[in-house]
Amino acid sequence: MLQTKFYITKRRNGLYYFCIKYTDGKTDWKSTKCRRKPEAYNFLKTYEETLATSRNIQVPVFSEFLKTYKSIQSSVIRKSTIELFTTLADKFIKLNSDKPLDTYTSLEFEPSRANEIAEGQSITKMNMYTRTVKTLFNFAYKRNIINSHPFESVKQIKQSKSTPSYFSFSELEKIMSLTEIQLLKDIFLFAFFTGARISDILNLKWSDIDFKNNQIRICNSDEFITKSGKERIIPIHQKIQELFSRLDKSTEFVFVKNHNHRYCRLYVTHRFKHYAGKTGLPENIHLHS
Repeated sequence: MLQTKFYITKRRNGLYYFCIKYTDGKTDWKSTKCRRKPEAYNFLKTYEETLATSRNIQVPVFSEFLKTYKSIQSSVIRKSTIELFTTLADKFIKLNSDKPLDTYTSLEFEPSRANEIAEGQSITKMNMYTRTVKTLFNFAYKRNIINSHPFESVKQIKQSKSTPSYFSFSELEKIMSLTEIQLLKDIFLFAFFTGARISDILNLKWSDIDFKNNQIRICNSDEFITKSGKERIIPIHQKIQELFSRLDKSTEFVFVKNHNHRYCRLYVTHRFKHYAGKTGLPENIHLHS
């Protein structure tokens, strides 16, 4: 909620700015884009009237806002990211209840987060949870759904740096020796020598392979968006050249089962973790290590 008092001042650039003071102690400066004081006060008056009108609009509860967010962002964010946001948003509702966006405060958010860690939740997962919540509320704030961001000052939880996880080619060979399905072996091998993410691999098409220049293009399409949203080029390793030479190139996608069907990302992830565990590799090893 906003206090009714505003402060106006002229800066060195010759423009007048006004300060909005929030009840939680935060302040926000906005430019009037005016160089004369009477014009600046007229601008402020219009702003206050607009703000008073907007206050009469009911702020949605978190679950309703989440539906709006997903409908808007579904075309620009990967499906797996939307699913992750949904899971973490459900957690937020469970810990903080489902109520209007402008009624949440950091005073309730941070203790609930601390309780989760005390009960055994990992700091890494809670930091991911924090980033997600801040992203959602920042989206609401920038679109004037709420007048202030209640969690803007909430920080990530500090944790000691861990040694990067990785596995060697000899360990990959052990994993592949336990893998019965040839297609999974091919996917594991491709991931090791390209560093590509599972979703990138499963959505890779033969049209993305440039055999002339010996390059693989990881790119966006109408059906798929890369995690970063950016396209990149990967040189083809000799082992991958050998792999491509024995794969069926009559299909649209590179890694397919029968009838051009593909594995889902979670299945490949779980299978790799299963076989990696059998070889005695650490639990934090994953296919993108």
